[in-house]
Amino acid sequence: MYFEDAKSYFARHGKRYDVIMTEPSNPWVNGVAGLFTTEFYRDTKRYLAPGGLFVQWVHSYELNDQLLGSVLAALGENFPTTRSTRPIPATS
Repeated sequence: MYFEDAKSYFARHGKRYDVIMTEPSNPWVNGVAGLFTTEFYRDTKRYLAPGGLFVQWVHSYELNDQLLGSVLAALGENFPTTRSTRPIPATS
């Protein structure tokens, strides 16, 4: 497990991985929007081993429909078998 800028890490090591997980901050935070683009997803695919999984946490709170739609479209363009899961609400 590595905690650093993925683009820099991948560029230095050039390996392929079975699983790539990312939990970027909100897309509107300065410098983060690039992690929700078709270019980022396309580049990330190059570092996945055959049959590998790309997992990204995308929170939908405080996102308007247009922004969420663009993120999901970029994911779907590069990962056609994209699946969405919703958290199970806590019970009291």
